[in-house]
Amino acid sequence: NHHNNSQGGNQVNTFAATYLRCISGSATDYIKFHNDAYPATTALEPSDDISISFWWAAASATEGVLQLESATGGASFGALSIYSTSTALFLRTYEDGTDYKYWKIDHSAIANVTDLNHYCFTFDVSNAVSDSSLTLYVNGSSTSLFSTETAGFSTFSHTYTKLVIAGVDGSPHYELRGKLCEVSLWDTILDANDVSEIYHDGRIKNLNRHEKVK
Repeated sequence: NHHNNSQGGNQVNTFAATYLRCISGSATDYIKFHNDAYPATTALEPSDDISISFWWAAASATEGVLQLESATGGASFGALSIYSTSTALFLRTYEDGTDYKYWKIDHSAIANVTDLNHYCFTFDVSNAVSDSSLTLYVNGSSTSLFSTETAGFSTFSHTYTKLVIAGVDGSPHYELRGKLCEVSLWDTILDANDVSEIYHDGRIKNLNRHEKVK
């Protein structure tokens, strides 16, 4: 994407991509971005560090939020998935078809979880095995009110081939049931100031201090 910087009219290539403005869930809602058509059939993105920002209002049901699928690994839920049960929000990463690690925050730890709240996950791929590789921000503030579970997970190395928004395309399929808005993916770890600016202003004010897309 191209964005004007905050100091003038110069444009820079940034690492941000906003894929969705707002959607309400139903059993038929899925938005998929594949790598099998224009403009290229190459991989969407290797598994660099990543930040995922979105506004979400939970439903009282199991639902999918977002998924990055991989050409390798064979995991039923892809390489990285964000989904919710009726009681908790999960980010789950897969090494392969069986080995995984997840981070979970209970709905009870989020004020007014059925209202639109802003969430931002940042994931340090180089340190994927550690519990501290993930930071979760809720409404602009980081939170430690989550738990983790690891099942044989030792590395995270994928090449993303498909992005699914408003669902998790696996076995089983999870569709969005609540509301989802302003989904953005960044191929870097956003810091607390970045996340606060997205929460308060809908954007990062000075994109020039970030690295350009290579």
